[in-house]
Amino acid sequence: MRNILVATLIALVSAGCGDGGAGTGPEANPAPGEGLGPGGLIPCPAGTVCMTSGTFDPPSVTISRDGSVTFTNESGALHNVLFTSGKPEGGDIPLHTSGSRSRKFSSAGAFGFYCSQHGSPTSGMRGAVIVR
Repeated sequence: MRNILVATLIALVSAGCGDGGAGTGPEANPAPGEGLGPGGLIPCPAGTVCMTSGTFDPPSVTISRDGSVTFTNESGALHNVLFTSGKPEGGDIPLHTSGSRSRKFSSAGAFGFYCSQHGSPTSGMRGAVIVR
C-alpha cells in the first residue's frame, strides 16, 4: 500500500512540473538556443530573446561578431534591457510593453543583461549574449 501511495505522489508531482497541457510538438520543445516566444506557445526565433512575464527566453544566445540580437516584448508587461558588461551598438533598451528592438554586437565577449523591473545583474530576469 505504501508503494502505491509513493508512486501516486511521484506521478502527481511530475504532472505538476509539466507544460500544463500546452502540447508536445516542436513548439513545446524548442531547439537548443531557441526559447518559447510570445505567450509561451511558439518558438522564439533564433537570434531573438523573447521577454515573457518574468523571464528572458532563452536566457542566453550565442552569435557571431557583428551579429545582431532582437529583443521582443509582446507580453504586455513593462520590461527593459540593461547591459552589465559592455554595451552593444544602440546601448540599453528603455522600458516598453510591446515591440522589438535589435542590437548589434561588434566585439567578441559575454554581454550580461537584465530587466530592472523583474531582476538584477545577479538574480531574476537576466541573461547573456555570447559573441564569438
